[in-house]
Amino acid sequence: MSDTQYCDKVSDFLDLVCGQIKAKEIHSEIRAGLESHLNDVIEQKIKGGVHKEEAMQQAIRQMGDPILLGKQMHKVHKPKMEWGLIGLVAVFLSIGLTATYAISQGQFFSGKIMYTCIGTVLMLFLWFFDYRKFTYFSWYLYMLTLLVMVYTIIIGSLRDGKLMLNLGGKIIDFISITPYLFIIALAGIMVSNRWKKQSILEKFIIFILVPVYLYIESDVTFPLLTYFLSFMILLVFSKRSWKEFVCLMTPVVVFFLVFVLGSPYRTYILLHPYDHHPDRNLQSLETIRFAGMWGHGFESPFIKSFFNIQSDMIFTYVIHSFGWFMGIVIFVSSVFFVFRIMGVARMVGDVYGKLIVIGILTVFSAQFFSHILMSIGLVPWAGIPLPFISNYGGVQFIVQLAAIGMILSIYRRKDIIKNN
Repeated sequence: MSDTQYCDKVSDFLDLVCGQIKAKEIHSEIRAGLESHLNDVIEQKIKGGVHKEEAMQQAIRQMGDPILLGKQMHKVHKPKMEWGLIGLVAVFLSIGLTATYAISQGQFFSGKIMYTCIGTVLMLFLWFFDYRKFTYFSWYLYMLTLLVMVYTIIIGSLRDGKLMLNLGGKIIDFISITPYLFIIALAGIMVSNRWKKQSILEKFIIFILVPVYLYIESDVTFPLLTYFLSFMILLVFSKRSWKEFVCLMTPVVVFFLVFVLGSPYRTYILLHPYDHHPDRNLQSLETIRFAGMWGHGFESPFIKSFFNIQSDMIFTYVIHSFGWFMGIVIFVSSVFFVFRIMGVARMVGDVYGKLIVIGILTVFSAQFFSHILMSIGLVPWAGIPLPFISNYGGVQFIVQLAAIGMILSIYRRKDIIKNN
């Protein structure tokens, strides 16, 4: 057997093996590993006195049936699905669809169905998509998000006291989805060589001063606090020096203290959250209190007249309709949801993927528990929607499902991508 014939035989053998493995990302690695193993076997046989051509033939035969080998390797490298997380999202979506139909008597239900379908398709697309390709666009995504925020501040429209992005008459709550976009961008930026070369002053201006100024100009508090928290946590898990962490975060903490303690009204509201919109807090607490274990059903014009019942007070409405039992179900499911994502973050070795999962986890945790605590008067009223359940606009709903798709994509490849 000539070297050319041997190479052709090896190539055919490897093609048959890789043909059984669906995870195409690891084909090159498997080919290189098997080829290296073949060369080692040939070298050993030649040292044992076997002629080179015979050694080549024996090495290929020794590898066994390529189809069977490929199937065995596919089982080892088979892409994973986080079914527990999918199940919890399905529970939230079911509750949200039911509540939306009951509140609006079908008025907003068709829109909720449409956004659910679009978000689910995007989630599945991202599950198959290799998330590492986003690293190439991290800086572009960060700068584009800042530019759209500037555009929203200058030319945006006010709706229900919120500044919205106006695209030819289509109103989008862009500011509320910026934490998700910033997280994807920052995860890629923090693992890049450019981040290492930037001075602490540059980082402070670009990643703290500019976003904070834009959030303040947008007159929003929750997205600002979510961004702060996400940035701080990403900085910790990116394993940068403590000196860098302290230098970047100390001004943030000082700013927060001045922002809150410098205003007697903000300090009072922080210490007495019930007094922030006391009418809404009273409505929510009294409704929850008298809901009983199994609720009062959907037919209640009184509860439907509450302000933003389909978004800001959806937790209250669900408890009113289904009782304390459903409130407990949502709370326990939220806790399990958070722990499932934490489990994914622990299993992921790739730093970029881990940062994305941790960042998304931070945003979801803040939204879930702030909404629940807001409904029972333990945090100031801030108009925070309950993820996947509130009916608060299609774009934010789709972005949340897309965020789940990113987590699933990272989990799918956790055993394929080596620690980086």
